[in-house]
Amino acid sequence: MRKIVERFRRSLTLKVILSIVLLTTLVLGVVGTTLYTRISAGIKEEKVDSAISEAAYTIYFAQTRLLASSRTDSELRRTAKEIVNSQAIGSDISSREIV
Repeated sequence: MRKIVERFRRSLTLKVILSIVLLTTLVLGVVGTTLYTRISAGIKEEKVDSAISEAAYTIYFAQTRLLASSRTDSELRRTAKEIVNSQAIGSDISSREIV
C-alpha cells in the first residue's frame, strides 16, 4: 500500500488520470440526476394533463346525457346511475395511474 501511495505522489500521469476519472464521474452524476428529475417532472405533468382532459370529457359526457334525458326524477336517477357505472367500468380499462 505504501508503494502505491509513493508512486501516486511522484507520478503526474496517475494524478491526471485519477483527476479526470473523478471529475467525469461527478459530471455524469450531476447530468444524470438533472435528466432524471426533468424527465420525471415531464411525465408527471403529462399524466396530470391527461387526467384533467379525461375529467373534462367525463363532465361534458355526463352533462350531455343528463340534458338529453327526460326531466322526471326517476329518469334522472337512472341516467345518473348509468353514467356512474359506465365511468367505473371505463376506469379499469384506462391506462392512467394515480399520481
